[in-house]
Amino acid sequence: PATRRAIAALPAALTKDIADFAGREPTPLSLQEILAMQEPIQAQRMLMDELPVRLANRIAHLENLALIDEIEEMLLVRADFVKSFAAVRRAKRDSATPEQFAKILRELKQ
Repeated sequence: PATRRAIAALPAALTKDIADFAGREPTPLSLQEILAMQEPIQAQRMLMDELPVRLANRIAHLENLALIDEIEEMLLVRADFVKSFAAVRRAKRDSATPEQFAKILRELKQ
């Protein structure tokens, strides 16, 4: 179906970026550490660093599932993770302001 073709058509640079981040370990964060982030820019920096790692790890886990290519819903979940990964990486590259980044996160949530 179309979803499979879209996934197969991912740019090589994005595929490489996902593989790079999937090879990293997520940073454990305590509730105290999160609550200690008083300024939006602190939370933004943490999320811009941590979200790509966590999303790439989820993408990699999905790809290791048996029969993923045969389950359209799983391919759609993977596509959502890839879209989110790309959006967060683009926001960091483009030096998004906290307001712009918050808007990106709200859009990803939908």
